[in-house]
Amino acid sequence: MKLALRIPANKSRRPTRNGVSLAEMMVVMTIMTAVLTVGMNGLFRLFRAQASEVQALSEASVWRRLSRDFRADVHSAATATTPESNRLELATVSGLIVWSSQDGVLKRQVQPAVEGKTPPDAVEHYRVPDAEFTLGLTLPEDGQPGIASVVIERAGDPHTRPTSGRIEATPGLSLRYARLASDGGKP
Repeated sequence: MKLALRIPANKSRRPTRNGVSLAEMMVVMTIMTAVLTVGMNGLFRLFRAQASEVQALSEASVWRRLSRDFRADVHSAATATTPESNRLELATVSGLIVWSSQDGVLKRQVQPAVEGKTPPDAVEHYRVPDAEFTLGLTLPEDGQPGIASVVIERAGDPHTRPTSGRIEATPGLSLRYARLASDGGKP
């Protein structure tokens, strides 16, 4: 006789599931959408802030270069004239330096005294977005030296970037020791 072995079934065990329900998928997709939206918004703000900072650094570089070059040119000039509006001509030992403004761009042009010796940086442009440049020369009074100036005006938020500025310099300031020596005085 054969004995049959009977194993009772465990009624508390559930059959295993292979997959996820539709409700679980919807919850996961909703959470992922929210995370992606917040992440994309953050990236957008980050890229916009970076672009603003890059532009501000570029403009600051232009302001520094303009200030340095304008003052150096005016200080080295023996004479300064303004033959027409928004044009300043500086006569130096090495030639003529012409500063002019047109269409929101300030231009510096070097015209050497000796023909054929044009420097590599003969023409230089200074661009500040949405800016208007005004060149001027204050004539000397009572033996006082004149003052050459460039005024930059532009609309914008003064808290985020410079909106206007004025650069002033005295012509011939670099030549003051040379003049003393030529007059017989000590430099």
